[in-house]
Amino acid sequence: MLRWALWFTRNGWPVFPAHGVQEGAVCTCRQGPECSSIGKHPATRRGWKDATLDPEQVKAWFADNPNYNLALACGSITVLDVDGEKGRQSLEELLDNDRATYLRKTPRARTGGGGWHLFFQGVEVKNLVGFKPGLDIRSQGGHVILPPSLHVSGKRYAFDRCPTKFKLQKFPQWLHKIVTEEKPRAPSVPMPAIESGNFDDLPIIDEYRNNALSSLCGRLFKRGHTVDEVSAMLLAINENKCRPPLGRTEVEKIVWSISRYH
Repeated sequence: MLRWALWFTRNGWPVFPAHGVQEGAVCTCRQGPECSSIGKHPATRRGWKDATLDPEQVKAWFADNPNYNLALACGSITVLDVDGEKGRQSLEELLDNDRATYLRKTPRARTGGGGWHLFFQGVEVKNLVGFKPGLDIRSQGGHVILPPSLHVSGKRYAFDRCPTKFKLQKFPQWLHKIVTEEKPRAPSVPMPAIESGNFDDLPIIDEYRNNALSSLCGRLFKRGHTVDEVSAMLLAINENKCRPPLGRTEVEKIVWSISRYH
């Protein structure tokens, strides 16, 4: 893992450690078998904000725990995340011969779950979950797990078009047009177990939404969750509990604002 991590830093791919997968498909984080994102979430406090190109920092991380997975902080690199068969079908529907030929020029990794990550030069675009069924965009503020990390399935992420041979291509204009016109949907994230139980039984109605989510956000940070984890949890709670839900951008602003104090 360290050898690949150092290659990424030498070639301008900002990385940080993610929690790994232990025997029995258990996450190395404190939640262990209760984790809803096994082997996929940051092992550092600030998540993608801790990403670096410094080889000495990378060596220190993996000296502490050689079983960490490896994550890319997106932004300078934008990733098209193709989730399994559903994502491949959605992508195929978007392609003609010219588009397919272009995508074959850029690095691509197989995920442990049977999907793909396609890597492009960074472009200004929002992180999007499900802009088409099974298709996500990871950009500034997002991350993806890199090869040769271990997936909960027991399989490893692996390049089938390795960046040692395939150069990062520009983000396709046709894809940029699609993702800037599509309205993103809230991610399908399991509801987290909230120790206080304050939000388990009752909906969060209109006038209390901001205060309730801000309060919960602060408690989640105090429990040691990263920005990415808190963001995913709040988006899920907003979608499932708030009546009506806040806009995605407003939820992300709450997380960003509260994160400055933790």
